[in-house]
Amino acid sequence: TSERAHAVAHQALAAARRSGDPEGEAAAARALRWALVGPFGMEEKRRGSRLLADALGPRSHPADWWNAHSWMLLDALEAGDRPLIDAELQSCRRLADRLREPFLSALTVAWQTAVALLEGGYDEAERMIARGLEAADGASVNAGGLYAQLGYLAWDRGEHAALVELVRGVAEAVPDRSALYRALLAGIYAEQGRSDEANFELDRLAVDGFAHVPRDGDWLTALAWCATACARLDRAE
Repeated sequence: TSERAHAVAHQALAAARRSGDPEGEAAAARALRWALVGPFGMEEKRRGSRLLADALGPRSHPADWWNAHSWMLLDALEAGDRPLIDAELQSCRRLADRLREPFLSALTVAWQTAVALLEGGYDEAERMIARGLEAADGASVNAGGLYAQLGYLAWDRGEHAALVELVRGVAEAVPDRSALYRALLAGIYAEQGRSDEANFELDRLAVDGFAHVPRDGDWLTALAWCATACARLDRAE
């Protein structure tokens, strides 16, 4: 569970500090920040990101610095801190350009796309998603996140019919995130008035009070889509 991962990461961090191992401390700090992905408080996440940045030194690899800045960018996005979003995005772009590593380049494009989507820059977001998919394909990178962004773009544009096929395909291609995509399908079906299909997806997710929806980085988004479906279906219970 994420709570167990959180506790073990703290133990690893304490052990690294006791041994005076800076590389071990940085590795433990990375593990701790990963463990905070999910339903943890915003301030706790920001402290974890700052801890990771503080554990790095001038001799740390640029990819490690990119990782730290990407976490701080995520924190800034959650907080809606636009000046910090711009600063961290610039740091990620600078490091990605320096590294010329396709995986990090694709992820940096995904962050830029997220900002464009949040601000309603749909045409710009569409262009960047195409760039990101091209980079991901060349690097054999799992592009599930970019396809999810295509889904949000289609939703905001009201292109629900095309969105159904896209989400079904992603759910099959990325089975470890199937709860998220089933929740999205429930929301789309409900929006289209396809109540039977929406209820089917929602009932699968709602077993034991949604206890089987993984409490990970997708948890909040999945539950938000379930809430969207419930509102459309008038299923307050």
